[in-house]
Amino acid sequence: MENTLFIALSRQMTVRRQMESVANNLANANTAGFKAERLMFVEHLSKSPDGKQKMHFVQDIATARNYSSGQMKETGNPLDVAVDGPGWFVVQTANGEPRYTRDGNFRLNQEGQLTNGSGLVVLGAGDAPITLRPDDQNIRIKADGTVSAGDDVRGRLKLVEFENLYKMKKAEGNVYIGGGEPLDAEKSSVIQGTIEGSNVQPILEITEMMNALRSYQGASKLIENEHERMRRAIDRMTREQ
Repeated sequence: MENTLFIALSRQMTVRRQMESVANNLANANTAGFKAERLMFVEHLSKSPDGKQKMHFVQDIATARNYSSGQMKETGNPLDVAVDGPGWFVVQTANGEPRYTRDGNFRLNQEGQLTNGSGLVVLGAGDAPITLRPDDQNIRIKADGTVSAGDDVRGRLKLVEFENLYKMKKAEGNVYIGGGEPLDAEKSSVIQGTIEGSNVQPILEITEMMNALRSYQGASKLIENEHERMRRAIDRMTREQ
C-alpha cells in the first residue's frame, strides 16, 4: 500500500472520531452544565516497514474541553442551583470517591438527601450529605451555599475550585475527576432557582460536522482515485508483458 492510501485512511479514522465527538456535543446540547469537547489533531511522519518511504499520518492526540460557562436559565425550582464563577459542586460515588460537576439540577432521594440527576449524593461542608425533612418548606439556598428550611439550616453546599481545569478528566455521566488538589471556592457563589445550561453551540457543531463530512468524502475520493491509478498501472504492466 502506498503513502497516499496511508494518509487518506489515517484521515478517515480521525474524522470518524471527530464526528463522534461532535455527535456527543449535539446530544448534550440541553444537558445542564455540560462542557463541549473538541479533538486535537497532529500530523507526524514515520517510515514505511522497508524504511524507504516517509509516511504522513494524522492522529487525534487529545480531547480539549471548553470550560466556559453555559447560559444561565431561571427555573424557579428551589433545588436548582447554578455556580457563578469557576467553582464545582462535589458529589460522592457509590465507592466514596468524590466527583465534580456543574450540573445543579438537584433532587431528593428516598432518604431526603440532596442528589444529582444520576443519584450521586451531593456533599456539603465537612463532606456530609445535605438532608431535608419531608415537612420542610420555604427551602432557600444562599449565595454561599447555605441550605435552610425556614429558619433551620440543613447544611452548606461544598464548592471547590481547581488551579488547572485542563487536568480534569471526564468520568461516566456528567461528572469529572479532579485535576489536582481541590481548593476552597473563593471566587464562586451559587444562584438558587437557576440552572447553568450546556455551553454547546449547535450551529457551530453542525458546521463542524459538515466540515468533517466533506473531509471524509475528500479522503474517500482520494482512495478511489489511487485505487484506479494502481489498477491502470497493473493493467499496463500486464499488457507490456
